[in-house]
Amino acid sequence: MSRKGVYRVKNHFANSSTENTLQTLTVSLQNPNGCFYSPSDTKIITVYPDIQTAQKTVSEKYYLPRLDSVVQCDSEAKTYTVTLYNNTELFGINPNEATFRFSGQGITETAGGLQHTLTGLAPGTYTYTLTCSAPDMPAASVEQSITLAPFPEIAFHFEDKAPDVSDGIFCTSDVITFVIPDYDPANTYSWLHSGTQYYASGPTTQISFQLGELYPIMLSVKTPQGYETESDLKAAFVPDSHTQAYLVPGHIDTTEDKLHEINIIQTTGGSVFYDKVIWMRGNEQVGTGRSFTPSKSGRYWAVLVDSNGCKDNRLVMNPVNVIIRKSDKKTEEY
Repeated sequence: MSRKGVYRVKNHFANSSTENTLQTLTVSLQNPNGCFYSPSDTKIITVYPDIQTAQKTVSEKYYLPRLDSVVQCDSEAKTYTVTLYNNTELFGINPNEATFRFSGQGITETAGGLQHTLTGLAPGTYTYTLTCSAPDMPAASVEQSITLAPFPEIAFHFEDKAPDVSDGIFCTSDVITFVIPDYDPANTYSWLHSGTQYYASGPTTQISFQLGELYPIMLSVKTPQGYETESDLKAAFVPDSHTQAYLVPGHIDTTEDKLHEINIIQTTGGSVFYDKVIWMRGNEQVGTGRSFTPSKSGRYWAVLVDSNGCKDNRLVMNPVNVIIRKSDKKTEEY
């Protein structure tokens, strides 16, 4: 049987034989909620001698209760609106004689008719029932449970920083990781920044900013039930570490007894003034400070470190070539 539910079978036989025979029966099915259903296919069963007579009857289905619902979300109020629809099918009775009643959580008055709307619902699971009845006919009902999803948390934060930090300071070479709290793959998340929008594919998203400036960032989310919202604005501050600087002198050729100092000159441009300078001989760190006096031949350059700990390695492109000779004018090998 294609109809859902538990049914009682009423067998009605006519002119049964005293011998075992195959008989064609009319079978009516009665659902415990009062609805009747007569299957269209014919049933063939064996009739035994102890069954002598029966009456042939015809039964009808009066109504098939059908309850549908539509969920809408008020994103600003963070509440739901549920509209219940009565789409019951009637069979062989006057529609004016049928009575319909909605019941369930949030329904305090007698609610009937073709639809009923409930507003201001909080997230949770609600169960509603539609009951159909008519004079001198049994009642029938159908039940539906509706789950209203919790509203997502979208107060994102920067990885390795406290969630309540509204702004993060990063270096131009950093890969910044944004973290979505309580990520739900059923929702649609989008990052909004610098006039662009792109979808987040998971709970973390990595972004790298190459230009030194302030980048405002927001997170938007949309749920399957229509809730839409945007997070508070946060900013990733990437200071411009590309301040112009150069090393002087540009070349040193001297002897062991006449060593020369290398100094760094920082010109205008950019917003960063360096707190620390790391001196390098090739790939080896050899000292710190605003100046350095090499004692060996080699190519010297400086790593500039700002107050945020960001490093600027651009001076590797213009190293100072240092040649230190022995006092007898023999060049030191390096």
